[in-house]
Amino acid sequence: MAADSAIVPLRILLVSDGRPGHEKQSRGLVQALGKLTPVAVAEQAIEKGLVNDIKSWLAAAWARLLPRLAAGGEPRYDLVVGAGAHTHGYIVAEGAAAGARTVVCMAPTPIFAGLFDLCLVPEADCCTERDNFFTTVGPPNLGEDQERHDQGQGLILVGGIDEKSHRWDSAEIVAVVKEIANSQPEIRWAIATSPRTPDATTALLAELCAGQANCRFNPFPTPEGWLDEEYNRADQAWVTADSISMVYEALTAGCRVGIIPVVWKNKKSKFARSAESLLARRYVMAFAYDKEETEPLRKAFLDEAGRCAQEILVRFWPQRLPAKERQGRR
Repeated sequence: MAADSAIVPLRILLVSDGRPGHEKQSRGLVQALGKLTPVAVAEQAIEKGLVNDIKSWLAAAWARLLPRLAAGGEPRYDLVVGAGAHTHGYIVAEGAAAGARTVVCMAPTPIFAGLFDLCLVPEADCCTERDNFFTTVGPPNLGEDQERHDQGQGLILVGGIDEKSHRWDSAEIVAVVKEIANSQPEIRWAIATSPRTPDATTALLAELCAGQANCRFNPFPTPEGWLDEEYNRADQAWVTADSISMVYEALTAGCRVGIIPVVWKNKKSKFARSAESLLARRYVMAFAYDKEETEPLRKAFLDEAGRCAQEILVRFWPQRLPAKERQGRR
């Protein structure tokens, strides 16, 4: 533990809507807080749906209008966190009733934004500046660089169809995967698909790997923990641009990351803006058949969960920051 072990643990309630992507964000944030200060974590799973959303917002209104009656005793938590719109009403209600700070891992609906103490907002989602917004490069996640990367190991992650987001060409995607594998035959490539990968793409990848000695195919679903281990082993990772959450995970794990482009239907969508931002910052490089246009993949250092955890302590509990961090801010 980085912080003084004599400090009373920060009491955290983690609110979950059951979606794996949202849980990775909130759990990654709590994990990062635990590296800076002692924490005691409780969890609350909620049911999604309009009826439950209405109930939670009615409870939020009651708790905020009559906090003393809603609380009914000593504060139960110091911090309530969560990700996903369905968690928001519950977070506000529990925060008011528990006398706790409230943090969400996204940009909430504008009319509700002022109800949270802090919103951790990826820059691709942020359309305005507010005092309670903290802009991130990407969402927090559970990844960390374990410094176990093997230059002989590579990872290729293939997304799939999203009718609203982009056009998907199975033959073109698999052609790019083949080119990546052929251009670096010394690397052992693990190739994986996602729930959105169409059958045509899966079949073509299986055929490619069957005839490619340096490729092994790992179709979805992969075993629990498989992807995290591959992030830690691979020196470089190539990810189709539509799987932007995996791009952030690979960067956080310390991989050198390349993007396999897709054709965006809406270039102003948050997925397209996220990919363009990472390319502009040179955190990632885009695949190009013309080798003269393809820059070498570079190591980027991304730890958004750590940055967010530190921001929470700076704003609300600066005394909990490790001594070295406190001295650096004087």
